Amino acid sequence: MNFISHFSGCGGAATGAKISGFNLVGAVEIDEKIAQLYRDNLSAKIIVDDVSKVNPPKRPEGLLVIQTSPPCQDY
Repeated sequence: MNFISHFSGCGGAATGAKISGFNLVGAVEIDEKIAQLYRDNLSAKIIVDDVSKVNPPKRPEGLLVIQTSPPCQDY
């Protein structure tokens, strides 16, 4: 099953999904430094931008799941 990750962070939730058999097809993370950790951890395509501003041209083929993680910035 294909999935994309929003509010991706360093990729912890996506890693769990991949271990469970899901196929990661992309991700969105607003912070460039965190996105680099994601790339290092998952070797996946990631868009660095505010998820509310990302307008993909079309839904990726076979996409069945959108995985999100709650933002975890300092309070």
